[in-house]
Amino acid sequence: MKTNFNFCASYSTSSVDKKLVFDGYLNRLKMVIMSEKCLDPYLGKRIAEYQFQKPYLRCVDSVVITLAVMRLLMKYAYNLDFEYAKFTIGYVMRIPTGDVSYTVGTAISLKYSSGDAVPNIDLYHRIFKLVCEKAEIYENEVLSGLYIIVYMEGMLVKELPLSYDEIDNKIFQLLLNASKGGEPQEVQAIGYSKRSYSDKITALKRTRKERQPFDE
Repeated sequence: MKTNFNFCASYSTSSVDKKLVFDGYLNRLKMVIMSEKCLDPYLGKRIAEYQFQKPYLRCVDSVVITLAVMRLLMKYAYNLDFEYAKFTIGYVMRIPTGDVSYTVGTAISLKYSSGDAVPNIDLYHRIFKLVCEKAEIYENEVLSGLYIIVYMEGMLVKELPLSYDEIDNKIFQLLLNASKGGEPQEVQAIGYSKRSYSDKITALKRTRKERQPFDE
C-alpha cells in the first residue's frame, strides 16, 4: 500500500506546478466538506470538526487529511492567545453499523522550546507522519469526519479574521519554502512563554457513540 506523497518531498518542479499540485489536493478536500463545527466546552478546551460527504476521504488520502488538520488548526487554534497548547487528531470512520469516533496518536504540542506558538513545517511533518502511520493500518477505511481537540493553558480568545483563502495561501507558502530547501517558515507568532510542560495528556478512549459535544 502506498500513501499520497508528501508535498514537501516532491520532486523539483516550478512554483506554478507545485501550486497546481497543491490546489488539486485542496480541491479534493473542499469537495468533501459538508459542514464544520467549533465548540468550546469550557475555557481551555476547543473542539473543531469537519463533517464529510460523498465521495468520502479514505484513510490513505494522507496529504488531504493533513491539509484538513492544518486548516482547522490555523482557523481555530492559532487565532487564540495561550501560554501553552497541545492537540489530538480524531477520525470519524464510516462502517456498516454506524460511525465510529476515536482519537489517533498522542498529543502534539503547538508550542516549541523557544516559547513561540507558530505553525511551521515541523508541525506539518508531525501531522503527516501520524496520518501516514494510520493509513497503513486503516488502508480501506473511509472517513465521514475529522476533528481536532485543543487543550490550552492561559487561553485568551482573540479571534483573527483570517479567511480560508488566506489560510490556504499561508499553508502553500509554508510548504513551498520547505520544498525549496529554505529555512522553515513560521506563519504567525501567537504568544511567548518559557514555562515547561509535559508532552503527555490523558488519551481519549475509542467509542462507538457520537461524541457528546456534537450531539444536537
